[in-house]
Amino acid sequence: MIPTRSASWLLATAFVVFGLLAAPIAKAMELRKPGVLRVAVYNEFPPFSDRESGGIDVDLAKALADKLGLKLDLAWAEADENVEDDLRNYIWKGHYMGNEIADLMLHMPVDPVFNERVKQVKLFAPYYAENLMVARDVKRIPKLENLEPFFQNHDIGVEVASGSDAFLMALYAGRMQNHIKHYRNHTLAIEALRKGEISAVMGPRTELEGLIGADKDGYPVSAIEMTGPVQTFWQPGVAVKADKPKLMDAVGKAIGELIASGELAALFAKHHARYNPPRAEGTPH
Repeated sequence: MIPTRSASWLLATAFVVFGLLAAPIAKAMELRKPGVLRVAVYNEFPPFSDRESGGIDVDLAKALADKLGLKLDLAWAEADENVEDDLRNYIWKGHYMGNEIADLMLHMPVDPVFNERVKQVKLFAPYYAENLMVARDVKRIPKLENLEPFFQNHDIGVEVASGSDAFLMALYAGRMQNHIKHYRNHTLAIEALRKGEISAVMGPRTELEGLIGADKDGYPVSAIEMTGPVQTFWQPGVAVKADKPKLMDAVGKAIGELIASGELAALFAKHHARYNPPRAEGTPH
């Protein structure tokens, strides 16, 4: 057994060595704090990130920190009026009420046109592909190929002010409006679906699947034909401040490894969602 005094000396020495090593690592990766990866994720955003239940993005943040040999510090982001505001608040400037910005933020749209509007950040490393789809009560609607049931006696739920909302409200000169029910978020919309208050919900496939959980036979999530000005396919990825190329390289490599190894697909499966890898173009599936 090591004498107490010797053990204390060794422990103190270890902390000194770690401090000497952590500083160059932080500088090399352009981290805000030595040995710590601060990752911003949205609060109350199941199945991706929730303070109580965790989620896909929370697990991804942990996996990234592990791969990079860093300690994880989660920053719980409150969604502002738009994504540009979120990026300003949590990546490149900070909120006027005061908050510590993060090294990176997950679940950001990787889109070169959008990135031109927010040049203070770099959007990169998409980690999955997302589509708008429809979850339905199979007892009420055994088969769904188009939106025809929602012109008749079935109601469909959407998250207010979402892409699904804009898409459905604009269709056919607003002829569907009486059958569109609005909810604060997809969680409440799926709850209404389970209670039989509506027959279907339109939203991002992963959110719908994650919220439905294991009961996919009773509430299948599927694609239907959708045409119009609303974006129905996108690829969420990572945002970092634009002046951190070394951090981008390290995170991009780590995400590529998580995709190639199947670890990222396993994270999605853990939260009851199918995994669609990122790609240049895609169609609902």
